[in-house]
Amino acid sequence: AISAPFQRKTFYANGRFWVFYSDGTNMVYRTSTDGATWTAATAVRTAAYGHTFSIWFDGTYVHYAYADLSPIYYRRGTPNADGTITWSAVEQTVSTTYNTASYPYISVDSNGYVWIGYLDYDAANYDYYPFVIKNSLNNGSWVTATGFPYQLSTNTAYWTVSVVPLTAGKMLAIYTCGTVFAKRWDGSAWGTEVATTSVINYAYEFSAVVQGDNVHLVFLKSTGYDILYTKYVYATNSFTAETTL
Repeated sequence: AISAPFQRKTFYANGRFWVFYSDGTNMVYRTSTDGATWTAATAVRTAAYGHTFSIWFDGTYVHYAYADLSPIYYRRGTPNADGTITWSAVEQTVSTTYNTASYPYISVDSNGYVWIGYLDYDAANYDYYPFVIKNSLNNGSWVTATGFPYQLSTNTAYWTVSVVPLTAGKMLAIYTCGTVFAKRWDGSAWGTEVATTSVINYAYEFSAVVQGDNVHLVFLKSTGYDILYTKYVYATNSFTAETTL
């Protein structure tokens, strides 16, 4: 129903908890004012599996990205106090390099622009690559920004990508398959790739949370299945020593 821990599916806004999931047919959401009594499910769009979509609340708007070996589909709306959503525009189709995207992760930078990390499949060569794409608009419509989609790695693997907002328009892309990699966007250009010491068990078994320009990361280690913690430090462009939780 929710599937992948690196994606986001919940938030709190206008006096309500909002929870999104797949019911096996559609992306749906329920809301609650107290965390105990919940509304009936409201369908948003088709989505047979939880890993096919991601949610982000930017303090004003809720955003979703959906992809299932397809282009990315994006929409923005206002979550209302009565549990409804007022959509800013119709669902937008976001073309990718191969238009066979999956495992989307959506977020919004400090300037209000949407970013989506995803896996894209080159069917002609049977290759999978990690990408990031950015919107040049911040009004609910989509026009891809110059320089995007950006391919994070030329290695083919079954990647997952999380792109999280730092301060002043900066972003950090975390992409995993084997070790966990990170690459920062300083507001105008990409930095040098860095990586954790340990290897992740499966690419989607991580979660990242921002604090200022630093990012707290936990992931499941491939040997021994330990839960490891490390912090990405923007000032040094590096991960701290890993701690077993």
